[in-house]
Formats: sequence, C-alpha cells, structure tokens
Amino acid sequence: KATVSVLYCHLPFSTIGENSTNEKRMPLQIRNLAIVVIAAVVPFLSSTHGDFVLDDDRAVRDNPDVSWEAPIKTVFENDFWGTPIWSNASHKSWRPATVLSFKLTDWLMGKWPPAYHISNIALHAFACVLFLYFCQRHLSIYLSQFGQLSATIIFAVHPAHVENVASIVGRADVLCFIFMYLSIHYYIEGRHVGFLLCYALSFMSKELGILTPIMCLGYHLVVRYKLIRLLFKDTNRENNPFPIMKSVFLVILTVLVLMGSRAIRGHRSSPKMSYVDNPIMLDPVASPLVKMVYYMYVHSWYFITLVFPYFSCSDWGYNVFPGSAANNWFGPLCAIAVTYSVVVVVPLLLLKNASSYETREFALICLCLLVVPFLPASGLIPVGTVLAERLLYIPSVGFALAIGKVFEILLSRTPRFIAPMTLTTVAAVLSVRTWNRSSDWNTPEQLFLSTIKSCPASAKAQFSLGVVYMQRDDPKSAEPYFANSLQIHPSYAESLVAMGRIERDYKNNLDKSIDYFQRALVSEKANPEAHEHLGISLSMAGDPEKGVKLLERALQINKNLRLPPTGEIYGNYGTALGMAKRYKDSAAAYSTALTRPGSLSQRCSWRRNFIIILKTIPDADQHALLRELREMATSCGQFVQKAELAGYVKAASELEAKLR
Repeated sequence: KATVSVLYCHLPFSTIGENSTNEKRMPLQIRNLAIVVIAAVVPFLSSTHGDFVLDDDRAVRDNPDVSWEAPIKTVFENDFWGTPIWSNASHKSWRPATVLSFKLTDWLMGKWPPAYHISNIALHAFACVLFLYFCQRHLSIYLSQFGQLSATIIFAVHPAHVENVASIVGRADVLCFIFMYLSIHYYIEGRHVGFLLCYALSFMSKELGILTPIMCLGYHLVVRYKLIRLLFKDTNRENNPFPIMKSVFLVILTVLVLMGSRAIRGHRSSPKMSYVDNPIMLDPVASPLVKMVYYMYVHSWYFITLVFPYFSCSDWGYNVFPGSAANNWFGPLCAIAVTYSVVVVVPLLLLKNASSYETREFALICLCLLVVPFLPASGLIPVGTVLAERLLYIPSVGFALAIGKVFEILLSRTPRFIAPMTLTTVAAVLSVRTWNRSSDWNTPEQLFLSTIKSCPASAKAQFSLGVVYMQRDDPKSAEPYFANSLQIHPSYAESLVAMGRIERDYKNNLDKSIDYFQRALVSEKANPEAHEHLGISLSMAGDPEKGVKLLERALQINKNLRLPPTGEIYGNYGTALGMAKRYKDSAAAYSTALTRPGSLSQRCSWRRNFIIILKTIPDADQHALLRELREMATSCGQFVQKAELAGYVKAASELEAKLR
C-alpha cells in the first residue's frame, strides 16, 4: 500500500477537485487503478491455461531464437519466426524487442505456456494503466475524469483485443502500444532521449511503431499549435509559431527509419503473401477499382468489430470475407456508406459545427489516433491478411476515447446514476464476450472448431484443423477437413500435399497420392513439399531416378529460399537414393538427416534405414554402424518390436567384439 501511495504521488490520476489534497485524492486514485487492472485482467483469465496455438508454435515453441541458450545476436539477424531476415522465405517481420521478451520468459519459466499467457495479461493491464495515465496527463482538458475512466475500461475489456492477449504472438501489438504511447508522452514532455529510446523499442516490437512520429506531429499541431483555431480564425488564439523544425525532424525521422527498415529486410522488404491469406490483394482478375471497394468493405467490418464485437474469426483469408466472393453489392455498399458516414463525416461535422474549440480538437485527436495506426491494415500497405482483429489493438484507442466522451455527455445530461450503470452494463457484456472468446484460444482444436463454426468457408481453418488431427496420428479425423478445404479452394497446395500423404502413408494408394502431389505442383510450382513427396511416391512406385531428381529439386528450392532443409527431406532423399541403388549417397543423406531437427519416431525410422544401407555397403564405416546400432537399441525401444530391439542389441555386441 505504501508503494502504491508513493507511485500515485507522482502519477496525476483522477482527482476530486482543483483544491483536493493528495490525502483526499489517494483513495480515489487507488480505486481507479484497481478498477482498470481488474477490467484488464479478469476477462482474459480463461486463457491462462491455454497451450501454444496457431502461430505460437512457430514463433515461440519451435523458434530457436526464443531459447535462452541461443545467442542474442540471432534475435537481430532473424525475423519474428526465426527465419533469416534476408531469406526469400522470410516474412520480413523484424521484431527483436518482442522476441527478446519471449526469451526472457523462457529464461524465467521455460516453454511453459501459462507463463506466456500470464505475461501477456500483465502487459495488457500495464497498457491499460498507461492509457489512463496518458488521458489524465495529456487529454484532461478534453475529457473529464469519468470520461477517461470510461474510455480505459472499454479499451481494457473489448473483445477485439482477445487475439492480442490470448494469443502469445499478439504480444507484439501490446508491446508496440506501450512503447508507442510512452514515446508520445516523452515527446510531449520534451524528454528527447526517452522519446527516441521508446520510439526505437516500439518499431522493434512491431512495424506499426514506425508511425509514432506522425502521431506526435498530429498531437503537436492540434494541441500545441492550435491548428483548428487557426483554421477557424479564432481571434483569441495564442500566436504560436508554426513548428517547422519539429515537423521536419519528425517527418525525416520517420522516413529514415522506413529506409533503415527496408535495408534490414533486404531487397524484398514486403512480407511474402499467399493467395489463401490475402485473396483481395493477390486477385489476378479484380481491377484496382474493385479492390478498392473490397477494402472499403473490409474497413466497414473493422468498424462493426469495434461497435458490435460479437462475430469473431481467427482467419479472414480465402472465401471467408463476404466481399471477396459476393455478387450482390447492395449490402457491402450500405456497410461502406454507414462506416464512412460515422468515421469521416461525423468528425467533419463536429469540426465545423461544434460549439467549442475543445470539442473540435478532441474529435480530430480521436480521428488521428484511430486512422494513423490503422493505415497498415487499410490495404494501402501490403500485408499478409485481408482482415485481422489483432490489428485493431492500437487504432481502437481513438474509438475508446470517443466512447469515453459519449459517457461523459451521458453523465452530464441524465440523472447521476444512469451513466455509471450504463458503463457497468456495457463493460460486463463485453467482459463476458471476451471471457468466452479467450477460452477459444486454449487449444488449437478449440480455436479451429470455433473458427469453422463462425466461418465455415475458411479453407485455411479447415486445413489447420486437419493438421491438428494429423499431429495426433489420426488421419481418419483429419481427412474430412482436408477434403472440405479442397472443396472450398481446389488448388490449395498445402491441402493437396496433405491428402497425398494420407493416400500414400495410410491407404497405400500410390497412384492417387501421385495425382494429389502433381496437382499441388500445378498450383504452386516452387512448393518444396510437393516436390519432396512426389519424389518419394514416384520412387516407391518404381521410378527412383525421377524421384531422386524431384527431391534434389526440393533441396534446391530450399536453398534458393535460404531455408535450412529439414531432416525429413534428407530422410526421404536417402530413401529414394537407396531405391536407386546409390547406397553411398543414401548413407550420406541419412547421416545428414540425423543431424537435422525431427521427431523421435522419424529419427528412429531414418536410423533403421541407415543401418540397413550401411550393412549393404561392403566398405562401410563399421564404427559408424556400431554407433547407430547402439543408438537404435537405447533410444528407439518404443517404436520397434522386442525381437527387433534384441536383434540390434545382439548385432551391436557382436560388432563391438569384432572391432576389438
């Protein structure tokens, strides 16, 4: 309690009145802090026992950069997913600050999922406290104490933020928000070192942070320079000089950081996108006008998500978004008209007709805080998705402030108990929705089942749920979802490869598997998995030479993408070479496979084949054979029969005696 009291002597949170003492303010300040923290924490508690879900596997669990033992420099050399930033296969998302936060969590708690979820909730709570502090410190002339608290509560409990908090990779947006608003705060306070440091951390958390100086410039022009009063020729306006030097500095700083960002990301600085993820951007048929209308419709869905956050979906890719497949334009055009009327026309009317300059300035501030951070999601900048709720985390500040103003007006024009009761009811409804939606992110199966329920036309969700079942070695449950995915998107390469593997590995239907792999190659000519599995299927079907060429092509594609080949591709390469009776090359391929990542069952399979190949080669390295026999006997007992295991033990003993 003493610590909180000391803290609040320095943080000017909500006050009772102009002449109130610190002693009178303190209980109210603590109450506001408690309300905000509870609102930010409780609705997301249902996600604390969740697992690694969706992108969490690749970005956290399987990312070698996150491991505490990995050198720090790799965090700056690789992208968010652990791929070298210069690689052609890189997503080009350079977020070292976020990866370092994962690294810190790994050092403290290891790869324990609840630790990452609890950390996300704590960061969200801090972001909400920072939001309230920012309002009190810099927006108090526009928004009353109750309006500030209302805006913060709406921001804290809004269901649109579930993906940012319940999904571990959503931490990038939360960290970017924290450092962005700390940077703006330090800029306003004139603390330039703090501004530059937090600015650097903001765009190192997520690329959106690059726009921070533009938001600082907007605040400076509206609040300090009183641009609105100048435009309306207010005679009482202070004659402040136009901030030419600061404007030039902020614009140049943004341009330099953008150029540096492009240099870090290499010659292809935009993210690698697939048609399944962003069919509007990559549609080869749609004209620029049609694409523009589609994106305006996307904007209306973002607006609907803020105003009525009932409909949630973890994938808005191919065939999910109604605009990308709709033939009836009446609904989309109506949605566009309503959205732009509220977001653009209403603020413009306020700017023109409001009774006070403070109201006009506040409307422009809300519009700036909503629109500027929304620009990357608007379609003006290429991104890897059509629509994603996580992209609303930072822009929703402008929306929350506007709602806070509505509650302030409600408090002043109705009986005193109406506004608090309304706020409590709205917050409770939103919290229940947030709690339920957070629980959907507990397991991959829950998430994809929820997505398919709300977005049955999602080809990617159908495919992803099939992958979940395949990871459990349950092809019977997985196959219908892969089939559904292909029914939605017949040329979906990943689903075609998955179906081909089921036909080959579980049904022994080589002809059908070859057909699936060939269709995948027609859809995506540079797909290494399709080359790899078509090669192994052709080898099994009696054409190992052609199979070897396809596998070598898969290795070359990985090399061109600057991706290290997996152990699986080398294992399959060794199998194809063995079928082609190129035993020494096969042994080399299996030896390489055993040095690459792979599951224990895969490694035991490669080791078994490696032993067979070594026994076939007359002048094979007997010490290598002995090493593999021992490894097989000690680590693969759960994957082989007892008689076979005893055979490895006996063979190892005999070979060891012979080598003596």
